[in-house]
Amino acid sequence: MSVFESVEFTAKRVAGVTGVYKNKLLDNLQKRLARHVAGDEAAIESDEQALLALLESELNLAFVEQSTKSLAAVHFLANELLRRRYLLLDDGLEMSPLMFKVQQRIMQAQLQSDLASLRNEKLPSTEEEFKEWFNKKCANYKHSPHPLFEYIEHDASLAEYRNFIETEAAVHVSFDDVIALAQIGVRGSPKLEFFDNFQDELGSSDPEKFHLTMFGRLVSALEINTVRQSDIAWQAVACGNYMLYLAHFRSLYHYCAGYLGFLEALTPKRFSSIAKGGARLGLSEHVLAYHYDHSELDVKHAEGWLDNIILSEIKEKGADVARLFALGVLLRELVSKRYWDAILNTFSAAK
Repeated sequence: MSVFESVEFTAKRVAGVTGVYKNKLLDNLQKRLARHVAGDEAAIESDEQALLALLESELNLAFVEQSTKSLAAVHFLANELLRRRYLLLDDGLEMSPLMFKVQQRIMQAQLQSDLASLRNEKLPSTEEEFKEWFNKKCANYKHSPHPLFEYIEHDASLAEYRNFIETEAAVHVSFDDVIALAQIGVRGSPKLEFFDNFQDELGSSDPEKFHLTMFGRLVSALEINTVRQSDIAWQAVACGNYMLYLAHFRSLYHYCAGYLGFLEALTPKRFSSIAKGGARLGLSEHVLAYHYDHSELDVKHAEGWLDNIILSEIKEKGADVARLFALGVLLRELVSKRYWDAILNTFSAAK
């Protein structure tokens, strides 16, 4: 069993975490998931309102009172349900109306909270404005997307490096699946940009060069076999949840394309630092090939994504889509910084 399978949050384990993340909402959900997996549909639906009321209470604690325990609870719960759309599992949860309501309520609360924090941002409204705005934003991260990656490249110990990759593996979203879902309904030349990116993710048809396979070699080299949920920062889970969520729904396409476009733009320097940090710690080039490849490939993808997916549609459709793409960019900037801050703070606290 690969680490990607062993860290998946199954229905029987989603609420069974120990430590700081165990709470009433997850305990309550665990009972309902157990009934659902057992096929007792009547039982799980009979007290739907009780569960949804409990969820609303938890969301208030998470997004109004900023309770760390509640933020963790709702994001782990959303992750469990969102992953059902990316895994070949047939346990009934994907088709459950109740579970869909829970998933949507959590992610809508997260999206509303983050968009509210961006309401004073000045957004571009034309093709030219967006290009200038996007390039300026990328230039702000030219040296490094975040101090975490300078630390990983130059100073992280092997234990800290392993801890970071462990978190990455635990929340890893297979980018080929994200691209496959994100491009549904796209027509014309933008479709070719999605295809080009998808093809690279699949190693230009060489299974040994599938990017998920390549990342798995690094995970194996670091002897990461399982990851405890209580060891994962909720900020990391939230970052992965956004990709799972935005790619799945057509109404969120423009947020998704902006989110992924900015991800591509920050990847080259970020992955270069991870590769150099691994090399400094004695890991082989073969093991680090995933990060070395992305540090080069995503330069091309970032440019193509901006020109052929984002700017081409802004030119055609105007200000409304420009602002939606821009909000997607800002969402990625916000949630990734939150994630990277959490990891770096963990390293600093351990000193």
